[in-house]
Amino acid sequence: LDDYFDWLQSTNDPPCCRIHNETNEFCPATLNDTSCVNCPINFVENERPSPDDFPRYINFFLHDNPGEKCPKGGHAAYKD
Repeated sequence: LDDYFDWLQSTNDPPCCRIHNETNEFCPATLNDTSCVNCPINFVENERPSPDDFPRYINFFLHDNPGEKCPKGGHAAYKD
């Protein structure tokens, strides 16, 4: 879970969790598209995602390949 929380709170440029502002589809960090915006995440106690946001973005995390811009992507380590 720590990797997921770190991924959500990424301060990278671009951040790890981004969505397309028209389709709400996931935008990986490797995609250079001005239509991609930060995921609108509500953090609660101890900087954890809200109960609504936790399941909303977990599939994005599990499909994101780790790389230079977003090393905490969960696809390689947790997808299976």
